[in-house]
Order: sequence, then structure tokens, then C-alpha cells
Amino acid sequence: MSYSKDLNDTERVHLLRGYIGAILDATRKESNIREYFAWSFVDVYEFLFGYRWVYGLYHVNFEDKDLKRTPKLSAHWYSNFLKGRGREHWIERATLHEALQ
Repeated sequence: MSYSKDLNDTERVHLLRGYIGAILDATRKESNIREYFAWSFVDVYEFLFGYRWVYGLYHVNFEDKDLKRTPKLSAHWYSNFLKGRGREHWIERATLHEALQ
């Protein structure tokens, strides 16, 4: 996977939106949901996929001695959502360029 594709993780944004939407639906049906957190904050290797699948809200450059971290599109979306700016139209038209502005 390329670096720009890693950062422009629109699939992850759609997954987050789906999870949060499901929580909202369950809450409206009086489910006792108290917390939600996104897994994972930084890139981790997924054991079940032979360490080939890396995911997280922040890209970690494992080749950099300082393990440089760069926010992905999903990090920007999640941050905006938590700040009350998670509008549906923003999600649908999300691009890395727009997120970084």
C-alpha cells in the first residue's frame, strides 16, 4: 500500500461512521452504551493477517528511527466528529487535501 493511500483511508472513515451510527441507533433503543473508542490510535500490525495489514488513526513510519507519526484522514474525521463537526457531507466528499486544510 502506498503512503498516500495509507493516509487517505476513506474506508476507515466509513467504518467509523457506521460504528458510531449503530451506537446512536442502539442508544435510541435505550441500550446502555457508555463508551466508544476507536481501535487503534496508531498503526499496529494485525496478527490474524500475517502482519501484512496495518491500521490506526495515525500512520507510523516504522522505518524512521523516531517512528514518525502522521495523522490519517480518519484521525481528522474522528477529531472533527468529537468536536461536533462530523457532518455527513464532509464524510462523503472527504479527501486528504480537504482534511489537512
